[in-house]
Parts: sequence; C-alpha cells; structure tokens
Amino acid sequence: ALQGKAAYFHVKLQSIKKRQMADATDEWAKEQGYESLADMRKKIRDEMERGATEMAKDELRRSLSTALDERIQFEPPKSFVARQAENLMQGIERQYKGGKKELLEKLAAEGKTEADLEADARARSRRQVKNTLTLDAIAKTKNIRVTDDDVDQGLARVADQQQTTPQAVRAELEKQDRLE
Repeated sequence: ALQGKAAYFHVKLQSIKKRQMADATDEWAKEQGYESLADMRKKIRDEMERGATEMAKDELRRSLSTALDERIQFEPPKSFVARQAENLMQGIERQYKGGKKELLEKLAAEGKTEADLEADARARSRRQVKNTLTLDAIAKTKNIRVTDDDVDQGLARVADQQQTTPQAVRAELEKQDRLE
C-alpha cells in the first residue's frame, strides 16, 4: 500500500563508533588459536603458499586437459561420458545444502536452466573421459604405474580440499566404482 509513495523518518543518532584493529600481539594470536604471533604468521603464510601452489597446479591441469582435447581426436564411449556426467551432476547438487531446489534457484538467478547445466556437465564429462582414456593409454605405453602410496596421497589431497577424511573420499569413490 505504501509502494511508490514518499516516506519521511526522524532519526536520533545515539553514538558514532569507530572500528579499531586489534594490535597484533602474541596474546591476540593465542586468542585466535595459535601458539604465538610468529606461529600465526607462519601458518597463514604456509596456507597462502599452499593455495597458490594448488592454483598453479590446477591451471596446469586445465591447460593440459585443453591441449589433449584439441590434439587427440576420438569420441569416448557414450556410456562412460553419461556415467561421468551423472557423477558430476550429483557432486554439484551435493554442494548445495538446500539440494536440487537451491541449485535450481541459483541457476534461475543466473539466467540459466537445468538443461544448460546438464549440457555443460556432458561437455566437461566428455573431455574428462577422453583425457582419462588418453592418459591411461600413454601410461600403459610408457609402463607408468600408480602405486598405493600415490593413491593415498591423491586421496589425502582431495580430502583436504573437501574438508573430509581420506577414508570418506575412498568410500565415496568405491561406491561410485571409480577406484580400482
């Protein structure tokens, strides 16, 4: 009923406060859960370096993936692509606490549809399957083997990124029949 009409308010200002940064001291660092200010700085620096390293590795993987996709010409099996797309969609849906409904709302806010998301998932899955098959063939040709330690390190890295345990990652991959 008030939409489009002018409104006037009287406001009494009680006080003006200024934000002040806490001094960076050992005591403050301990309050934040660190042993000391030096420990806090080191841990923050280490985390930033780890993040930068992961970003660089991700960019390298993307570049390699794009190069493989452009240079190696074959169509991967449709059943492999469909399965990977399904897994990808499930992973995307799990990222939303409100489930599929929240995901659809976000898509709508971006002007996209579920069909757009599925098409993107199929394209990404096609590239992923194609690259996996290509790298598997190269590994066989060059007699490259993945050790149990390599798998454990990979599971630990994924677990760290997903803030879970390596055992949980292993269980999920085994459930999806994606771990040999």
